[in-house]
Amino acid sequence: MSRTSNEGKDPHHLQHEAEHSRVPKSGSFLVYLVILFAAAFLLLLLSFLMQHRANQETIDGLTNTSNSALQSLNDLIEQKDALQAQVQQLQEENATLQEALSDQEQELEEAQRLGQLLSAYAVVEWDLRERNYERAAEDLRALYDLWGGEGELILTLPTSGSEEEPLDLLSRLQDITDTLESRDALEEGELVFVQEEA
Repeated sequence: MSRTSNEGKDPHHLQHEAEHSRVPKSGSFLVYLVILFAAAFLLLLLSFLMQHRANQETIDGLTNTSNSALQSLNDLIEQKDALQAQVQQLQEENATLQEALSDQEQELEEAQRLGQLLSAYAVVEWDLRERNYERAAEDLRALYDLWGGEGELILTLPTSGSEEEPLDLLSRLQDITDTLESRDALEEGELVFVQEEA
């Protein structure tokens, strides 16, 4: 029956009814596409924000590391400068100590030489007291070689009082030489401790 009722109608009319009786699918498809694009956009935005945050944390970490390395470098430079200043100071102190040591070594050598001369002088004086003039001449020759004709020999010797009296040892040795020459233990002019003034 429905067929006979449709047969009497116009075919255009039937087509029009068929098109309007279907559920429109294009509208829901567009909504679906919009939702998909919105979700994709949100995901991209979220990914961008996360990447941006990670990059910012990395940059902050690198900045902190760079600042720390720069501070460490500055500390090392300051330590190096301080150590160089200490080295300079120690080198100056070392030079001063070396100079003082050299002076003391020279003074010690002079003191040892003077001690040897005094010992030799004491032996000569002992020989004279014993009236052993030949031996005194030999010891005086040894003393002369030890002296070498260099420098004055003026000693400060304590006397019986509280004052100290200088002793010109070369003058005393010249007196001894004159005595030994008069005793024929030395040849005249063989040893000269003090040059006679003209």
